[in-house]
Formats: sequence, C-alpha cells, structure tokens
Amino acid sequence: QSQASGLWQLMPTTAKMYGLRADNFVDERNLLEKSTRAAAEHLKMLSQIFKDDPFLVIAAYNNGDSNVRSMIESQKSGGFWESRSNSETEFYVEKVILYKLILSNPEEYGFDSPHKNEERKYEMCTISLGSENLNFSDICSILNISYRELYKINPHIKFGSYKTSGIIGKYTSMDICIPEGSKDKLFSELKNRKLIANSTDGYFEDTIAKIEILEDIYEIKFNDNIESIAFKYGVDWRKLAEKNNLKFVTLSSGVETAETFKGQKLRIIR
Repeated sequence: QSQASGLWQLMPTTAKMYGLRADNFVDERNLLEKSTRAAAEHLKMLSQIFKDDPFLVIAAYNNGDSNVRSMIESQKSGGFWESRSNSETEFYVEKVILYKLILSNPEEYGFDSPHKNEERKYEMCTISLGSENLNFSDICSILNISYRELYKINPHIKFGSYKTSGIIGKYTSMDICIPEGSKDKLFSELKNRKLIANSTDGYFEDTIAKIEILEDIYEIKFNDNIESIAFKYGVDWRKLAEKNNLKFVTLSSGVETAETFKGQKLRIIR
C-alpha cells in the first residue's frame, strides 16, 4: 500500500490509533518495538471482529475490516476460503501462510538460522528543546559517532536531504536512538549549551515513562480515540473510560469503544 510504512506496513491512521507518531518529522512505524506492539493490538482488535476465521483477520489487516465485512456480506459466504477477494489480499494471505510454515521449521525448507554477531548496543532517549534548534551533526559530534551511524539507527526520523544536516526543531520533542551508556554525556552537554527545555530548573528527565508519571491530565486531539490514549499511557481503555464517565458505544463493526471529542480533558490514573 502506498501510504503504509514500516515492518508491519501500518497505515498512518492505524498507527495514530495505537499511539504512534507519524508526521513530517518522525514516523514511529519504523521503530521495531513500538510498531510491533501497535500491530499486535490491531490484530487483537481484528480478531474480536472475525472470531471464527483467522484468515479473515489476516485479510482485514491487509484490506481493512470494512472491506472484508462487505465481501462476506455481499457474497453471503461463511469464511475467507469461500469468498472471492481482491488479488493483492489473496496473495497476502497466501504469503503469510507460507512464512508461517517456513519460520516454524526453516531447516526443513533449506534455510539456516542466522549467525548473531556482536553488535553495538543502543538506547532510546527523549530530547525536548527550548528556543533553539539542534542539528543532528552536533549530536554526532558530542557522542563521537558518524552521521551515517545516527541515520542508520534512527529509521523513524525523517532526516531530509543528504545535502544538509537534519534538525530537532525548537520547542519540540523527539525520541532518538543513541549508543548505550552515552545518554548522560549527551544531556550534560546539551544542558551546558542551554538547549534543553527547562534546563535552568535542573537536569531534564528524558524518558517518556518519567514524563507520564508526572502528568495526570490529557487533552484529546483531533486524531485521538480512547484506545490510542490508553495505549500511550499503558492503561486499560475501559477503566480509563469509566474513571472519566465516558459513554460506551458499539460501532457498526461490532467493536465496543467510548465516545470522545477534541478538546476534552481526561484524567489519567495509573
């Protein structure tokens, strides 16, 4: 699909539904851990709709649940193998089956298990800036790594043209992957340069988990829903809805959710 991206080929709207950032600067669909969690949540949701046919779940992941439901209803069929689908989805389902067979026993099909080499380890941190931009080339200089290495380990970041150094824009926040053990060095230098937001108030707490512990009120944005908000904060969406006295509704797809609207403020209790 032209707008799909990442290992799990998530569409932008699907990614945002599960709390992933996908904008002009960052595309977290290319982060393995975050996108895998989102894909698993999406498959879980689809499995609630197509409970009796795992092949319909796979088809819906590729073609959308509404299209698959229309296929089943219009053809009055009982399952995927009794229906006529589009050629892309037909091929997609067949590929998933083949991959499942091969990965279950790769040696039987002539594949060797990959040899694991010693690789440099990395960690993720969050940089939030004040009133000045930060060039990626400056991060490389501080950490004594090449621009190419920074680029390769951050597939979710949109670096822009190779002719210029990409930046983290002022008054914005970005998750960035750096060599393991180098976080203190990076933040100490950024603090000295007075680049970090609120750096005058003390050392910046740079992990998402720490930020979320301190925050207990969330204002709903245009693309949010109760599931994406709950996923972001690691809480159960039903409990979140109940604590905020939200109205439970059932969508035409049969999925239960809770009504939310832009600008509404939710109390996050963890």
